[in-house]
Amino acid sequence: MTICHIGTMGDISKEGMITQYIFNDCIGNHCYIDLYDEPIKADIYILHCFKNQKHFPNQILWEKPEGSRLISLIHSGEPCMPAKESDVIITITNAWKKRLKELYNIDSVMIYGGIDLEKYENAKIDYDSMVFGKISRPEAGKYHALWNEMIENILYLTKAECRIISNNYKKLNYLFHPRMKWIEGIKINDHAAKVRELSKMSIYIECHDDGGNAFIDTFCMSVLEAMACGLPILIYKGLQEAMTEVIGNAGIICDDIKMFQKELVNLLNDRKSREYYGKLAKERAKFFDKNNMIKQWDILLEGLC
Repeated sequence: MTICHIGTMGDISKEGMITQYIFNDCIGNHCYIDLYDEPIKADIYILHCFKNQKHFPNQILWEKPEGSRLISLIHSGEPCMPAKESDVIITITNAWKKRLKELYNIDSVMIYGGIDLEKYENAKIDYDSMVFGKISRPEAGKYHALWNEMIENILYLTKAECRIISNNYKKLNYLFHPRMKWIEGIKINDHAAKVRELSKMSIYIECHDDGGNAFIDTFCMSVLEAMACGLPILIYKGLQEAMTEVIGNAGIICDDIKMFQKELVNLLNDRKSREYYGKLAKERAKFFDKNNMIKQWDILLEGLC
């Protein structure tokens, strides 16, 4: 069985971890081509669908070779959509399976994303420290509109006392402070670097915007990686149904931005709560062991052949 992955990053090592796990661990002989390449002969094609609009309508209109089967794997939110010729559409949370059905009448099969727990099992979180943060690109929608105001309130600082870093590409400004870590630039499969940076925190937060620029996650691997390290998780729910599903009952989920600020202050002031929620998160991460994901993908691929 030959399985050809269709991506847009130019190399499998630059694709997301879910893609890499399927490529490296699932049954069959796997190869990789760019979305714009001529298809290599294969039994099954897996189209990895992301929201980058420069690849539309090429993703949606991708034509499978005669006699083959096509899987569209939905990694991102709108405007990401499956190819019209898809034989199977895969979503990676029930929240996104429901969204595709209710909003677009698209049926899909849900297979949770997974994580290589062994890469994170030796992370050492210092629950005595009072450092919160996240791993994120400086991208519109990944930070709430009230982010700066909230951080100022939490740290009891004025803008003059903080260092403001400007990202010219996205023209976004975020406050920085020694008690807050904002990490970017780590290669997607550099697990050691992720563990090293995550271990410098004692609280992991996500506070996406919920306005017109909202970035709606379909899974959120970065949160799961933090959970696997044993970091307590605090999120502002907003539109993040999929992220909430991944966290389950193992983190603090706030429906109100003022409540998010209050809960972050509480965690900063309560060492026992940090350790309690950290251990809950680490246990919850086991549910998403990549081996469970691979088993389900193997069943799917065998069935299609």
